[in-house]
Amino acid sequence: PELVESPYIENLISLKIDCPTTEGEFALLARCEALKNLTRLNFDSVDFSRAKMRALAEKNQLAKVKHLAFNNCDVRVDALKVLVASSFSEQLTSLSLEYANTSSVSAK
Repeated sequence: PELVESPYIENLISLKIDCPTTEGEFALLARCEALKNLTRLNFDSVDFSRAKMRALAEKNQLAKVKHLAFNNCDVRVDALKVLVASSFSEQLTSLSLEYANTSSVSAK
């Protein structure tokens, strides 16, 4: 919450998140108007459930993101399906799953 309230984040074009996050924090991040200039979004060591991916992929303020990376993340297959089926995936020019664990077991 502190990040999205900072007056300086409007200048960001790239953001890396490498800490545990809740579904609510993901939804807050995706709706944050100050992040509308992001073109790169990188997640490192974050677990992705379907609900988190849905919050990221739904119509939101991240319309300029072209490069999305999941590094060392636990990204469930059903969560990836949510991303691929969304209009958010249409804007991407780069998707990285570097060292991602893409298990087929879903947490949610």
